[in-house]
Amino acid sequence: MVAFEEERMGWEEMRAGQLEAAEDHFRRALELDPERPDSLIGLGVVYLSWGELEEAEELFQIALLQSEKDLPRRRRRHAGRDPAVQPYLRALYHLAITYIRQGLWQDAELPLRQIVAWDDEGMEGEAFPLLAEACHRLGHLDEAIGYYQAALEHDVWSWYSLGALYLAQGERTAAERVLRHALDQAPEVGQWIMYFPKVVPLPNGTARDESFRLAVSYLVDHIDLWPEALRHELEGIVERSPARS
Repeated sequence: MVAFEEERMGWEEMRAGQLEAAEDHFRRALELDPERPDSLIGLGVVYLSWGELEEAEELFQIALLQSEKDLPRRRRRHAGRDPAVQPYLRALYHLAITYIRQGLWQDAELPLRQIVAWDDEGMEGEAFPLLAEACHRLGHLDEAIGYYQAALEHDVWSWYSLGALYLAQGERTAAERVLRHALDQAPEVGQWIMYFPKVVPLPNGTARDESFRLAVSYLVDHIDLWPEALRHELEGIVERSPARS
């Protein structure tokens, strides 16, 4: 069997949640072709799913080295749909996720910037919220606003994070506009933020649907962007919203 078929079956097992079977297929693909970037990425994603972050990081770094060989000589901002560039973007993305899992936002910033340098669509919007959050946490606030705005079309949770940033900067009119939209889209998240940690949603394992799981994940991963003073201001916005009047 060719390496591509083993790799394809590895991703199918991954989507089905069969991580050990996926690992076996990715390893067999690499035995057939040790330099396949997407097989290295697939194996790295297995380790990432298991929380084995050092192993995942090493595999993504190797995948970067291998995929760099096929990059065009000149960087193109519209290169995201180029099959020669896509493995490189995927390796950068998963490397950034690995750093974020470790709380290493400064390390995550560089691969995310590389993604948007090659692909001005940010991998169909996937990279924009992560880069916005990195800039937000690292104090690059003007850039964070720009990346959040690019993310809004793809990511409802960025409305909340952008609202928090505007509040922190004292831009209350902009914050209220953004947060009212966020509350329209996902009102339960606003309630959780306001009353955290007194009110905490059920853990992810008990989630009944994907939207609930993502909402819980946002709260867990972003509550650091919402210190108590900002949560109090959010409460005021909720009280002034038309639904409460």
